Amino acid sequence: MRILLLATVCTLTSCIGGGLKRRFPTPPSIPLKNSKLKDYAGCYHIHTHFSHDSRGKFPDILNAAQKSGCDFLILTDHNTLQGKRYQGLHKNILVLSGAELSTPSGHLGALQIQTIPNRHQNIQHLLQQIRKQGGFSIVHHPHGGRTWKGGIHGFDAMEVFNLASLLKDNLVSTIFSALFVYPFSRKEAFASLIKRPSANLALFDKIAQQRHIVMIAANDAHAIPVGKLTLQIYEHLFPLVRIHILAKNQANILSALRKGRCYFAFDIFEDATSFLFYAKKKNSTQYLLMGDSSPFSNQWILLARSPVFCKFKLYKNGKNIRIHLGKTLSYSPQTSGVFRLEAYLPYPSSSNTQRWIPWVFTNPIWLKN
Repeated sequence: MRILLLATVCTLTSCIGGGLKRRFPTPPSIPLKNSKLKDYAGCYHIHTHFSHDSRGKFPDILNAAQKSGCDFLILTDHNTLQGKRYQGLHKNILVLSGAELSTPSGHLGALQIQTIPNRHQNIQHLLQQIRKQGGFSIVHHPHGGRTWKGGIHGFDAMEVFNLASLLKDNLVSTIFSALFVYPFSRKEAFASLIKRPSANLALFDKIAQQRHIVMIAANDAHAIPVGKLTLQIYEHLFPLVRIHILAKNQANILSALRKGRCYFAFDIFEDATSFLFYAKKKNSTQYLLMGDSSPFSNQWILLARSPVFCKFKLYKNGKNIRIHLGKTLSYSPQTSGVFRLEAYLPYPSSSNTQRWIPWVFTNPIWLKN
């Protein structure tokens, strides 16, 4: 029954145009002197026809990425690296490929590996095998239908938000929104479903106080097989959430991702490209970006810039310490900590009162003792 209902929704939405109009025709440079970094937007956790539960053809995926203003795509098919045949630059879109490993502890993303390791071994041994290959490990959907049971040690990153999990965990609301709201307003349909991923953020903040870790969001996009039909919905999923990576060029996207030099945004509401969270030292040209760390000093100032008016919420060690409305934020920390930023957009509610919907989530800046 669930599959039939989901298929109905997907059939309807596939008849409605998707995609996203990007704020800039090409990735813009970030406004920091001598940084030479640009804001590249793209999608992570994409399944092609090499996954057992997807029939996605690469040309269709690439076409959806073009319509959605993506600069990169990261494929993660189940337990295989066959997607690597698509790696490279296609129509100015960088395609990268890893794998989603099904393990007894849960699903684990593995990037920059050459071979699939034994998925059934002890999870810490598996993570070590990925590291030995020079790989990068990402815990997928840590809460939800496939809750992560592998502990908090050893992996490099985690999905703080997973789009497929949101839709599946709220199936009735998803169906209602798709049938009666999405045809008229894509933004309103998603706004009725989206909520702050509090449980995943709490887990992330706990780990970030112990070590370096990277926060990302996942589309977890499939072309859904229903009998002999294939429901192509990539162009509807890609614009909803994208990762923005600050890199010198497309060739450096993965290395920048590994450093945590990124944020994710629900770009369907507003294209967040050019959003920036950083730290700058007083009377100096020295600065820190997301993912960076430095010994604490009261000379550091935390700064943020947004392309549109928003509500900034600054967090330290998992606790909200500052709320500010506007397009810029400045805060001088008095003690060491792990600092990250969330941004919310004003959005009208059905009762004509203003509400704030989640928009941007950045990786931390570590100011250590």
